[in-house]
Amino acid sequence: MKLIYLTSLFYPSTVANNRQTLSMAKELSDLLGRDFTFVISHTRNRNLLEGINYYEMKVNVLRKLHLVSSYYFLWLPLFALKLRGESTVFYFKDSILASIAIFWRKLLRFNYKIAFESHLIYSSWHDSHIFKNADFILPITHGLRNIIIQKFKIPENKILVVPDGVDLKLFDIPEEKERYRKELNLPADKKIIGYVGTFSTMGFGKGVKDLILAFAAVKKERKDVFLTLAGGRGETGLYIKFAVDSGLVGGEDFIIEKYIDYPLVPKYLKSCDILVSPFPLTKHFAYYMSPLKIFEYMASKRPIITSDLPSIREVITEKEAVFFEPGNIKKLSEKIALVLNNLGGYRPLLAEAAFEKVKNYTWHSRAKNILEFMK
Repeated sequence: MKLIYLTSLFYPSTVANNRQTLSMAKELSDLLGRDFTFVISHTRNRNLLEGINYYEMKVNVLRKLHLVSSYYFLWLPLFALKLRGESTVFYFKDSILASIAIFWRKLLRFNYKIAFESHLIYSSWHDSHIFKNADFILPITHGLRNIIIQKFKIPENKILVVPDGVDLKLFDIPEEKERYRKELNLPADKKIIGYVGTFSTMGFGKGVKDLILAFAAVKKERKDVFLTLAGGRGETGLYIKFAVDSGLVGGEDFIIEKYIDYPLVPKYLKSCDILVSPFPLTKHFAYYMSPLKIFEYMASKRPIITSDLPSIREVITEKEAVFFEPGNIKKLSEKIALVLNNLGGYRPLLAEAAFEKVKNYTWHSRAKNILEFMK
């Protein structure tokens, strides 16, 4: 079987979606060798794609003209013609590209199969069209799976739930918190509450302001705490102002940084004493997401405080994390104080349990499960 992972992505990128796709491409390439091809729009750093059999479209100019989809529409049937007679699966996360593949398969009677990794419901014609025509449907949460089955009447045997994952090798570094803090210019003598990841996605805030307000409440009761937020983009200045307006002092009480290079993420997380995931209660976060953040937190062996959402409950329970009501700043501040008061008690047991559990959520095991399902 040949597997073609068709994307319009570019590298390098700070987008979590691109990082997730690249992680899967590496594992699929390792498992399938030359029978796997990763199609991207362009790259400025070929080292990122080392070891992957990839095809670069080189359509950066077309991207600026918003003509990438048109180019793919004309290119795909010519590419598929070269694969005639071979058992081929086209793999997509992009609904537009998946729709293009469905169109040409129907029109020219191509025999390739279509796998679609579903991350959300688009609330457009794409939903029904793709789910009914794809051969393999791969939602990232059970919540999404249930919606696809109930709303679109899709047979269960076409669907496999594939949560996101983590590369545990990246987190296999010494437990040297003090050294990492020195390297990253973080205070050595404070209890650090940390958040790593983008501050918003698809126009939705991820609860970072709630975390700032909850931390400000904790700070009033004890002076030995520090907040670090890493992963902002152009909005970083707005969050710094929000923190200052909340009564915090930059550099003394908190630091807010832009995107950090991914290889530094394990050190950043291991520099912290507590990791917080403050997602708000929206349909997207409650049912559609499979947050990379949670898997990375679990891999870091640090106590986790997270908003109580169905999508997160699919991965962890009270045996591995501390939950709080989404959007409830008072409850979040209370949970932070609770964990701070138990850092030497039973809270490390939660972190160890989370680490043991995340061993079931590696990119390698995810890729193997997908390939077994498609076979």
